[in-house]
Amino acid sequence: AEGVTFDGNWNLDFVFGNAQQQIMNIATSYFGDAIIQIITVRAGDGTVVNYTLNFTEKNGYAYLDSLYYNNVLINDWYPEGDLFNVYCAYGQAGTFSANLVTYLTENSRQAVAVEQLSETTVLVTVTADNCMQHTYTLQLVELAANSSLLEDLRVDYVSVSDFDPYSFYYDYYLYNGTDVLPNSLIGVPFDPMATVVYDTVPGENGIWVNITVTDLAGGQSEYIIYFQPVPYDINSRAEVWDVGVVHMGGNTYKVASHKSNVTFAVYDARGNMHQLISVPLIDPNISVEDPNGPGHEVILDSEKMWIYTFYQNGKNRIERGKLMHF
Repeated sequence: AEGVTFDGNWNLDFVFGNAQQQIMNIATSYFGDAIIQIITVRAGDGTVVNYTLNFTEKNGYAYLDSLYYNNVLINDWYPEGDLFNVYCAYGQAGTFSANLVTYLTENSRQAVAVEQLSETTVLVTVTADNCMQHTYTLQLVELAANSSLLEDLRVDYVSVSDFDPYSFYYDYYLYNGTDVLPNSLIGVPFDPMATVVYDTVPGENGIWVNITVTDLAGGQSEYIIYFQPVPYDINSRAEVWDVGVVHMGGNTYKVASHKSNVTFAVYDARGNMHQLISVPLIDPNISVEDPNGPGHEVILDSEKMWIYTFYQNGKNRIERGKLMHF
C-alpha cells in the first residue's frame, strides 16, 4: 500500500493487485468547489490505466434561489428571509395549499421539503449537503374586499365631485377651450400597498386616462376619467345651481360659486344686514355643495334663524333662503 496526501486534507490509500503495479502520475485540477484528481497506474505488463477522482466540498448554503406561490414570485422575496406573506383575495382564504408552492434551488445538492402546517401557514425547509438548514414560513393574508379599489380620485389635489369607489367612469371638463391636462391626477387606493398605473389615450374630442389599481393578490379595478374641453364663461349670468351654501355643523356654513362677482348677504329676521361676503369662484367640476370642496366659511352668532341672499354684480339676485341652527 502507498499513501498519498491530497491538498493537505484528504489521504488516499492505494491497494495494488500485485507488486508490479505502480503509480506513474497524479494530476490535480480545480473547478470552483470541485477538485479532480487523475491517477495514472502502470501494470507489470506495461498496461496503463487512469483513475479519476472527483472531490466536492460539502456546501453549507441552505437558501433558495427563488420561491413561488401559484407561479408568482413571493412578495418582497430575498433568499435570506424567513417569513413572507402570501396574499389572497377577499373570501379566498380556504384555497391556500402547499401544492401550489414551487422553487428554484441554488444547487442540485439542496434538499427541499414543503409542509402544510395549517390552513394559513406553509413551511419550506431547505437542507444543504452538510446538513445545515433554513426554513421559510409562508403566511396567508386575506386582503380586504376593497383592496383593489380607489378610496379617492383627485385632480389638482382636489377630490373629484361625487366620487364613488364603485363607480368607474368620470367626466371632467376643461373649461375655456383648453386641452391641457391638469397638473396632477392622483388615485388614492384603500390599500396603500396596491399599485396604481395611469395610461393616457388621446381621443377625438378629449383625453382619456385609464387608471388601473392592482392589489397584492393580483386583483384589479379600472377607472376611466375623460377630460373634455368645453366653452365656459365665468362672467355670464349665474343661475341657482351655480351657487351653494353648505351647513358645516353648529353655526358654521360654507359658500362657493361657479360664476364671478357673486356676493353672499346675511340678514336677521328684521331685515338688517349682518354680513356681506365675496363668494370665492371654484372649479366648475367641483360641486358648490361639496362639504369637502373649497369655499368661504361663514360663522353666524347665536340667533337661530337668518335670511341669506346671493347676488351677482351687486344687484342681480340669484337665490334667497333661510339658515337655521340650534
